[in-house]
Amino acid sequence: MTITETAEALKCAPWRVCEALERHFPFLGTISHVDACMYETIAEELAPDDVIPKVEAYERLIESYTAMSIATFAKSIGWGRNELFYALRTRGILDSENIPYQKYLEYFVVRHRVVSGINYPTSYLNARGVVYFQKIFR
Repeated sequence: MTITETAEALKCAPWRVCEALERHFPFLGTISHVDACMYETIAEELAPDDVIPKVEAYERLIESYTAMSIATFAKSIGWGRNELFYALRTRGILDSENIPYQKYLEYFVVRHRVVSGINYPTSYLNARGVVYFQKIFR
């Protein structure tokens, strides 16, 4: 599949595909839209059909404004919710109440909900956190 065909399949501009290739295959260097024609054969070899849906999902996630629950993220990497919470606590990322330490706050969104007058903070992963923790836990 060429860069142009990939862009048409994903309904995006060819430069978006070039950016995704640069991110996932940094050894290619910077790919400008003009250079895209030269890389179409390389992209065909490096980006098999099973990679394209992953790139599309990654792009959607990065562009979204929502956060992912830690339980949902745990399922996506094949772990259980409690397993992941335990791993995050033992690595010093979350405290005993599953709230991230200041050092790791850039990867989380902490929302508060009030139940019967009691404030309960809940941690969610933002897009940056999903990418970061996928690298750690895979």
